[in-house]
Amino acid sequence: MRKDIWLKVFCSYTKDRSDVKAWLDEVEALGQERAIEVARKLTEARGRPPDAITLGFSPQVLVGALALLPPGRRLYVITSPEVAAGKGPGALSKRALDLFADQVELLVAPFAPSQEKMPSEVVEALAEALRRVRQAGAEVLDVSGGTQLVPLAAVRAGFRMLTYAYPTGQKLVFYPFEV
Repeated sequence: MRKDIWLKVFCSYTKDRSDVKAWLDEVEALGQERAIEVARKLTEARGRPPDAITLGFSPQVLVGALALLPPGRRLYVITSPEVAAGKGPGALSKRALDLFADQVELLVAPFAPSQEKMPSEVVEALAEALRRVRQAGAEVLDVSGGTQLVPLAAVRAGFRMLTYAYPTGQKLVFYPFEV
């Protein structure tokens, strides 16, 4: 295991795509089980861990949330069409999703307004996807991978416990927020 790359990418805030790619190379080389084992040592939940996440352009949150899941459980992942298609900055998150595909339940919904979708329409589409996740039993949603509209949609969908993942330099910590 390359501890340097884990500390630089997983435990620190970085937007350097080449570093994230190198870390994903390391994750892939380790394999699912060993990568989750390493992540488990470097991840902390200050409250209940998330059983659902919104995944944007930072795949570290996906691996961290998987590390906190009880064995045998699947993580609900709501992501944007850009990530699901692996386009642009979403390509690295798509790669992580592919690496852990057998451990996640994937839903796709818009995260940001566009010329075709107004903010209210994005919130409603996100809320619909999040309602399905709530109905399936998810109780804690991590919102660190979404836009500012995600918490609004989460409340509409009935989530009362949210988390926000942020790296401390030594760990990736999931901070709780009750709404």
